[in-house]
Amino acid sequence: MAIVSDLAKKGLDALFTKAVTSHLILQPSDSIQIEPIPDYKRKAIEEKQFFILTIANFFFKVLVIFHVNHDEKTMAYFSRPDAELGFDDVFPEICNLCCGALNRELGFYFPHLGMSTPYQLDRDCLDFMDLLRPAHLSQFHIQVNGEVELHATLCVCAYRPLDFRFDTLRALAAPLEETGVLELF
Repeated sequence: MAIVSDLAKKGLDALFTKAVTSHLILQPSDSIQIEPIPDYKRKAIEEKQFFILTIANFFFKVLVIFHVNHDEKTMAYFSRPDAELGFDDVFPEICNLCCGALNRELGFYFPHLGMSTPYQLDRDCLDFMDLLRPAHLSQFHIQVNGEVELHATLCVCAYRPLDFRFDTLRALAAPLEETGVLELF
C-alpha cells in the first residue's frame, strides 16, 4: 500500500470540506456545518444508503461517499416538488456538483483526472471497504439548516506515494469556480 503524506491528507480534507460547504446547500441563505469525525468508525454510520463517486488518475483513486437516510427532512430538503423532482433526482446531482468541485481543485495538483457519475448502494456494501486498503480515510458529520443530517466519507487509495503542497491561500481564499445552476431534466 502506498503512503499519503500528512500534508496531502490535510489538503484533501480541506479541499473536500470546501467543495461540500459550497455545493451541498441549495440556497445561499441556507447554513451548513461540516465537522470532521476524529477516528473513522464505520459502525457509527447509521444511514441506510449511500451515494458514491470516484475521482481517479493513474496513481490514486478518491472515493467520495455521501451517507443518507430517507427521512422526511432529508427527502424534503433535497426535493423540488415544483419541478416534479424527488430526492432520487436532486441528491445525486448535488453529489455530482460537490465531487466536480473537488475534481477541479485536485486538477491544480494532478493531471489526467477522471470522475464517475454518482451511484447509490446500500449500507451493507460498506463492509467491503477494507478490501480497498485505503491509504487515507476521513469521515465528516454534515448538518444543513440545523435539521438535515448526513455523513460523508473521503477514501483515498494510492498506488504510489501521494504528496502535494496544498496552497491554502489559493484554495481556501478563492471562491470555487461558478459552474452554473443545478438543472435537472
